[in-house]
Amino acid sequence: MNKGQSHACYSVSVLFVLFFYAACALAEPLKEGVKAFSNKDYGRAHELWLPLANQGNAHAQLYIGVLYRNGFGVELDQERAARWYEMAANNGLADAQYETGLMYELGKGVKQDYWTAESWYQKAIEQDFCPGELSATGGLIP
Repeated sequence: MNKGQSHACYSVSVLFVLFFYAACALAEPLKEGVKAFSNKDYGRAHELWLPLANQGNAHAQLYIGVLYRNGFGVELDQERAARWYEMAANNGLADAQYETGLMYELGKGVKQDYWTAESWYQKAIEQDFCPGELSATGGLIP
């Protein structure tokens, strides 16, 4: 291996290590938020998750959606919940794809749209996510 290739491999290795540590650093506030949520300290959970959600962390986006959907530590807001769920869903999180489908199926925070709901459910199912069984009408029964 020549000096240029060696330097390139070293650079890639350093970048990998930096990304790994950055991911670990982001995981800590996420875990702390889960702990706060479990202790019903919803305001603290929101405080910890919101910066991560704004940075594109799909799990944090899903969790922020849960807070708004249920009014935990924030004012109940179905539209905001649906937006956060959809952001997480667009980031490929199967749980969020299911929740987004449910919001469209029920018309919670979004205009009711069975076709869009079906599309989101299908994306979740393609990732082997299925929280329940299908009803006679084709909707999921959790």
